[in-house]
Amino acid sequence: MPDAPYALFDAHPALAARLPRTALADLPTPIARLAGLEAEAPGAALFIKRDDLCSPVFGGNKTRKLELILGALERDGCDRAMTFGFAGSNHAAATALFCRRVGILCVAMLMPQPMSAVERQNLLVAHAAGAELRLYRGFARLVAGSAAYRMARPGRGGRLVPMIAAGGSMPEGNAAYVGAAFELRAQIEAGLIPVPDEIHVAAGSLGTAAGLAVGLAAAGLASRVIATRAVESRFADEAALARISRKTALFLRRIDPSFPRTIEPATRLDGGHFGPGYAVPTPEGEAAARLLQGAEGILLDATYTAKAFARFLDAARDPRSRGRTLLFWHTGNAVDLTARASAIDWHDLPKAFHGLFEAGAK
Repeated sequence: MPDAPYALFDAHPALAARLPRTALADLPTPIARLAGLEAEAPGAALFIKRDDLCSPVFGGNKTRKLELILGALERDGCDRAMTFGFAGSNHAAATALFCRRVGILCVAMLMPQPMSAVERQNLLVAHAAGAELRLYRGFARLVAGSAAYRMARPGRGGRLVPMIAAGGSMPEGNAAYVGAAFELRAQIEAGLIPVPDEIHVAAGSLGTAAGLAVGLAAAGLASRVIATRAVESRFADEAALARISRKTALFLRRIDPSFPRTIEPATRLDGGHFGPGYAVPTPEGEAAARLLQGAEGILLDATYTAKAFARFLDAARDPRSRGRTLLFWHTGNAVDLTARASAIDWHDLPKAFHGLFEAGAK
């Protein structure tokens, strides 16, 4: 158990014994005022929470989630773990990097996607970290291939290889963002930010938004989470967000009966900035990313955080936001992977992945 304070365990000490944590992140992550952008938001106070800076290895929300996910796998003596995502996902890259750090083989079951520079880097870094990469052209094939792999190649002691959910959106991963809400409460109490009226976050597998919303309610904060959907609606909808929120709260109550029994998370899932497809940039997202980089020097990715920041700017510019406090929770990765990725020849990837590079992505 790491000696450094951990907000979730500080608030609910009984969870510490049942939720082993592998310390990967530098917490708490900083909060800054977006003073350079407040001309865009007459009367609103704008802030950013920098989870993109949470680790020099790989920043973003996946690192927080993996602290508790890998803690459970280490406790159980696992030597291999399977996870899922699109080929260039942050989650696959982060899981591969941190699994290697703790001596667990990452098996990544992936689907094709448009390959921007960021996605190419993620895939190459996952390969360099020793992940076993498999590509499936379609969700049904991925499900069937994953089941076949688990039956044919058991893990240590003959057990089925454990699965890390896409995006780390499983009880342990979601619980990490419950803890992030308590971390925010401590920063509010320290005077770093007023209680936000809205917290904007990118949404893919929904665990970050669900965990935050549950944590805010448990911490007694009235902030509302606005989750900007960056994946197809079949993978993320309001019903799924509500279901994941309920399961997260029930998971924590089973471990610690002192965790609040009545939780009514305040969330909204907004698909208005999804655009034409997953990982396809939108003009609004690109404009929002340029604005933030120019004003504050902070980078966003086109797949997730740029779309969420475009939604954040919509709220900031709304006259109804006058006198309100808006927080953008940056869940992307600020670590520059260029050097690590450029040292890897994409031809060294399994052949199934070559077409992703040959299609104009060299």
